Amino acid sequence: MAQLNFVVGDLAGNARRIIEAARQAHAQGARLLLTPELALAGYAAEDLYLRPAFIDACDDALHTVARETAGLKGLHIVVGHPARAASGSRQRSVAVAERAGFRFEGVLRQHLWLQGQAHDAACYSLLAIEWAARQPAQP
Repeated sequence: MAQLNFVVGDLAGNARRIIEAARQAHAQGARLLLTPELALAGYAAEDLYLRPAFIDACDDALHTVARETAGLKGLHIVVGHPARAASGSRQRSVAVAERAGFRFEGVLRQHLWLQGQAHDAACYSLLAIEWAARQPAQP
């Protein structure tokens, strides 16, 4: 887990921190590096998410991380970043959870109290039997 000091709005700096952490993790033999929610943008960028140019810059920073870490064979990196939904709206990326087979179950409205504001929490699930069915057969 990349427990780093990400800075709100410092996309280049946050990307550099992720790249450096990935290189260090790879050198130590790690196969998975997890970054916190919205690590790339810095938590919480609040009104910056309403600016299309900021989301575009986040996309560019994500591509930089991908390009700079492409040579780290065997290392998988989960980068917390804002993403656009198919409708064009902005949402937190859930691509990893969905790719792993997790199913969206619902939203707990105003469930979390962070930095003086109420936040919704999206809930995903994967039953043990569903997980087992996704695993390769054992010889």
